[in-house]
Amino acid sequence: MASRGEDGVIINDPDEILEQTHGFYKDLFTQEEEDATVAEETRACLNLLKETVKNPENLRLVAEPDGAEVDMIVAMLPAEKAPGLDGVIIEILRDC
Repeated sequence: MASRGEDGVIINDPDEILEQTHGFYKDLFTQEEEDATVAEETRACLNLLKETVKNPENLRLVAEPDGAEVDMIVAMLPAEKAPGLDGVIIEILRDC
């Protein structure tokens, strides 16, 4: 297994690959101070908005879909299309 470092050099050593991967995801998911300020300002603005969806409706909207709902949505998807990057066409999902 090999990986390309930030400088473009190929890395073959598993320990270096692990270290590089760890650093990549740490940087990716670490909120910078500026991002935290923006997030805080966004939350403050959202708190000013009038509640338009009441709690019972919100609970229904965020609930996990049941099997019947998933079946209905898959049945509505167009044939011979691959909705995701994996290239799996809808017919395969329908047969599962």
